[in-house]
Amino acid sequence: MQYPLNYNGITQGFTKLGHKGIDEGWNMLHGGTHAPVYSVEDGVVYDIQNQYTGGNVIIIKHNNGFFSEYGHLSTIKVKEGQKVKRGEYIANMGNTGHVYDSAKKKWVSVPYHLHFGLYKGDTFNYNVNNFVNPLDYLELYPNQSFSANTIKKYGSKLKYHKDDLDAGIYQTKYNMNIRTKPNGDKVKVKQCTTAMQKALTSKKPNDNAIVKKGTNFTALEVKKSGDSYWAKNYSGYICIKSGNKQYCDKVK
Repeated sequence: MQYPLNYNGITQGFTKLGHKGIDEGWNMLHGGTHAPVYSVEDGVVYDIQNQYTGGNVIIIKHNNGFFSEYGHLSTIKVKEGQKVKRGEYIANMGNTGHVYDSAKKKWVSVPYHLHFGLYKGDTFNYNVNNFVNPLDYLELYPNQSFSANTIKKYGSKLKYHKDDLDAGIYQTKYNMNIRTKPNGDKVKVKQCTTAMQKALTSKKPNDNAIVKKGTNFTALEVKKSGDSYWAKNYSGYICIKSGNKQYCDKVK
């Protein structure tokens, strides 16, 4: 998942029992107070809300088991039920919503910023404590940047997207076909190693070899074919990633 802004200056971090997300400030050279906001991953617009504290809020449901939440927006460019792609322009930063000013003893408009939350679960529910630290899951893509203060404060906690995948241990996110080569013919069960056969959905020799979801396997090397990445193992090739869709995650 990518960051929701092209310029990312984190002004407040995540706390499990307090601030359930990260706040990102604005920069005059990168869109100013109404900087464009982007979907962090492919998904469907689950809900659009107007909250007293959160202001204009978009909630997107993703295919990877997460919901993303974007708060204090000034303008919204999508509708409920709309499919969105990673990196799609969905809204603008704003200052909608309220925060309690203890000095003035009253509720006031929040300063311009984006509140971003990441929720892990099948159903979005504010009453269930399923918000996770976005820094553990977001990656900075090549067209994006961090502020100097963000790099100084969060350092090694920040992740950077790497397009070129390498050898190692991967885990399937879906049931996956094994193929003779990248985009090649489907491998049969009888063509697989004994170890791989234990992880297949069928044990019948002439059935297609389909690796079960959640299986760890060794990628001896990774080959790129078009916009897809394929892991070579002793039984054939398994697709790791095609375009923006991730089919296997690297474990180590």
